[in-house]
Amino acid sequence: MDRNPSGSSRNAAERLLPAFRTVGRSKGKGMTTEITVSLSGGGVRTIPAGSPARDALSGKVAGLALGVMVDGQPRDLATALVADCSVAPILADSAEGLDLLRHSSAHLLAHAVKRLFPEAQVTIGPVIENGFFYDFQFDRGFRPEDLERIEAEMAKIVAEDHEVRREDWTRDDAVALFLSMGEKFKAEIIRDLPDATVGLYRQGDFVDLCRGPHVPKTGRLGAFKLLNVAGAYWRGDEHNPMLQRVYGLLFPTPEELAAARDALTAWLAREGDTPDWPGIDVFTPALDYTARHPSIRLAFEAAAEAAFAARAETADA
Repeated sequence: MDRNPSGSSRNAAERLLPAFRTVGRSKGKGMTTEITVSLSGGGVRTIPAGSPARDALSGKVAGLALGVMVDGQPRDLATALVADCSVAPILADSAEGLDLLRHSSAHLLAHAVKRLFPEAQVTIGPVIENGFFYDFQFDRGFRPEDLERIEAEMAKIVAEDHEVRREDWTRDDAVALFLSMGEKFKAEIIRDLPDATVGLYRQGDFVDLCRGPHVPKTGRLGAFKLLNVAGAYWRGDEHNPMLQRVYGLLFPTPEELAAARDALTAWLAREGDTPDWPGIDVFTPALDYTARHPSIRLAFEAAAEAAFAARAETADA
């Protein structure tokens, strides 16, 4: 997907734009005038039905929240509340907050890659333990020095502070949209989904398929580090094309990220590797170590706990 599509590709995408509706903009028939929201601290608020979930929050927590739990399910801050429900903020130092940050960072990575290498095609970008990855079809292949450029572009997109908004599309229209942008892998994923409607997330000049939730703005991201590139077959089938998998670390704060990175570096050194960050080894999936070796996972957890403790001491000082 080119940042500045032109010709028939651009026209096709523009014709499809009216096909989506932004979640929360329209009120359904029979919607009540007001709803009651039970808050995590024990309070209760009455707000107009159809209000975004962020309106149920107040005070300092409203500015810190990355998303919300609505009746126990993670949702965007912009999610429309249409019936009585319980709402709790998702904060960066919670398990849900980490997942949300890491998921949004995968989108951030894909956004940066499409800016720098528009010929690359996007596929999937899930959360994994301590970080995230994203798979790309890129014939040239990524080089270690590319990671530095991609990481710098990610930081630029963070500084641009784009709004991240969800759009609901019909499955067929979403397939047509991605095909118009030359994204055949993404179109294939959507075509195979059983749902008649799919969620897309748009930030600036980038759009991706996703269930969500995501951070409200790209400016809420920042403590990430790209590690390396590995090979991965499309859909895990050796008969399918080989993709380029880019791995990254993400923690809530730069201090926690630095501690985790140091822990990983020390562990790899003990294993005989001496990584030169970024790009440990262009064909070694470094984060796979966390699945095979509990010791490095414990090192990450200990580093995170130490960073949280240090942050708490600073706040109390």
